[in-house]
Amino acid sequence: PQASAIGIQEAVYTGNVEALRERLGYLLKTSVSYYDTAKESFYHGLMLGLLAMTDDRYRQSSNGESGDGRFDICLIPKQQNLPGILIELKAEKKCTKEELEKRARDAIHQIEEKHYDEKLRQEGVTKILKYGVAFSGKEVAISTPTQ
Repeated sequence: PQASAIGIQEAVYTGNVEALRERLGYLLKTSVSYYDTAKESFYHGLMLGLLAMTDDRYRQSSNGESGDGRFDICLIPKQQNLPGILIELKAEKKCTKEELEKRARDAIHQIEEKHYDEKLRQEGVTKILKYGVAFSGKEVAISTPTQ
């Protein structure tokens, strides 16, 4: 899998969940120390760093208020043909695969329940991709509203 930042960015803005999971998983397994992965803030910084180079297409917003809460990462498109992107992160130590997948679904539920898409809709964005991304050590699970 192409674990480069560009490959991960492409998977994010095209909505390719399987490629995103594979590429993030590969990146974690090949370049991150288990000791790095203790807190959600590590994964938040990692994701922001991977998405920072999308600034020609997106404005990045981190920990911003929208709806009834505060999202983790929001990418606001600079071009009308691109989708808006919301990413909610969860991190937990020593999760089983099932627990990790549940955390990813919980993140999607949080996006929906707290209306994190309100900021994007106010910007006139109609197509919005939503990702719940859960991490445990070097493992990753990703959910979307359709899963």
